Amino acid sequence: MEKQLFTRPEDGGWDIADTMVFMFFPVTLLHAIGEHEAGAHFDCATIDYENGILTLSRGDNNEEEWKYSLKLVVGNRLSSTA
Repeated sequence: MEKQLFTRPEDGGWDIADTMVFMFFPVTLLHAIGEHEAGAHFDCATIDYENGILTLSRGDNNEEEWKYSLKLVVGNRLSSTA
């Protein structure tokens, strides 16, 4: 699902901070999020899937940080066995 929000280079990294918390670095936004335009770059994006929180950060120690709520939207049906 994170691929719908941002891209990251093939040599970019990712890590698991907790069972349902993933960190991706670096990232480039595919769509505007909050005050950030599509194409904005961040050192790290953290997604807390359990609590529905996206955190975007810049700086070695996350000096700049923005948190957003994530909302699930169901799209078109992909397939059906009925």
